[in-house]
Amino acid sequence: MSLASKTKIARSWHRRLVPIAFLPLLFWSVSGLVDAWQGLFTGPESDFVADTPAENLKQENFLVPITPIARTSGLSMIKEIRVGKLLNVPVYRLIMDLSHAETYDAITGEKLSPLDKTSAIAVAKSAFNDDVIIKEVTRIDGWNANYNGPIPAWRISIASMTDMEIYVGLNTGEITAQSAA
Repeated sequence: MSLASKTKIARSWHRRLVPIAFLPLLFWSVSGLVDAWQGLFTGPESDFVADTPAENLKQENFLVPITPIARTSGLSMIKEIRVGKLLNVPVYRLIMDLSHAETYDAITGEKLSPLDKTSAIAVAKSAFNDDVIIKEVTRIDGWNANYNGPIPAWRISIASMTDMEIYVGLNTGEITAQSAA
């Protein structure tokens, strides 16, 4: 058999096999895109996560102006100031970058950060409709393969139908990530 005929046979088989190999790859890609698209709108535990209403802070009477708090802050530069709530307490969040932030009670001016373990658990529990069982609480001070948010943070493992991890920022008290364990 000559080289030309071998090449002709190889090309013929190649044309026949490519569609057969292409179809599973096509279905795999499309199903992955659909799964990712649906994941944007629902989390792994969407039935258990509480619906949190939008915060209306216009009615709050902040007794402490932000200017003195910002001046006495330990941050060298403040890039952003967020007004929000931490466990139903109005707070100011002074943010320099992902890893450097401070949280203050907006009524008393008291510094609330860094968040302690008990407060982090309360923040995590407030995100759920039902009582949840906390399996483990770990402080993360460095790089973690499962989390790429602000460091330091609390990792709170929750037992449910599918185990879940919630990450609460140590300096902001905000839930920065959640994932299935």
